[in-house]
Amino acid sequence: MKSLSLSQNKQPLQSISNRDGDLIPIRIDIEIEGRRFRENILWNIDEPYLTPENFAKIIAEENNLPPAFEHEIASVIRRGIAIYRPYFPQSIELYRVIELDIRIDNISLKDRFEWDINDPNNNPEEFAYHLCSELGLNAEFAVQIAHSIREQIVAYQRQAMEKREDRGRGIEDISQMKKSTRSLLESSNALSNIKSSFTTVQINENNYLRPIRFINNDTTDNLTDWEPRIEILDPNEIKKVEKLEERKARYAKRLR
Repeated sequence: MKSLSLSQNKQPLQSISNRDGDLIPIRIDIEIEGRRFRENILWNIDEPYLTPENFAKIIAEENNLPPAFEHEIASVIRRGIAIYRPYFPQSIELYRVIELDIRIDNISLKDRFEWDINDPNNNPEEFAYHLCSELGLNAEFAVQIAHSIREQIVAYQRQAMEKREDRGRGIEDISQMKKSTRSLLESSNALSNIKSSFTTVQINENNYLRPIRFINNDTTDNLTDWEPRIEILDPNEIKKVEKLEERKARYAKRLR
């Protein structure tokens, strides 16, 4: 089986986010007759000239792919466009956790951070560019990072829109309303109990921040979960990671 991919560096990364229109992150992973094509693209929902079919034809020609790939590539893009819903951010902060788990060749990057999905000034491409500059990673990593961030942002925004719609419809089932009221009362009573047993400790220069020596020696601390981790994988580790990636890819296909 042969894996194929387009060159990721045909355009400066930071210029991508300056385009007009919503950008839809689309992951293409197609295997036909023992040949495999994988690529991540950002599709402009307001693209005035290029159709998914035209784009698929160009991709197939550039990579010497059989005609069957053209139809599949265009179909993947069409599905991505069909399920996309434009998001109109509210004027409130809405932080969500972004998880990065990216491998290119024998280098693995994992990271976790919070992202305000309501802030239009947050730029995945710019963030990826600076992160890779700080970590000494190449431009291919920056492209993968930005695409992963955009995928997760779109998923979180879809969830936020669904919650808005649910609140708009209200609670129609009276039994569900009673259950929610009962849970609210129980939570209120629990909060009252906590408040009554809560003791206040006066903040001073000795306890307002844990000394760094305690942080380093504290095995229960989760600070390491919120920092980038880079690993150089040996051949055996790469095989294990590839199997895991294949399982994830098959699962993602079933969800589409």
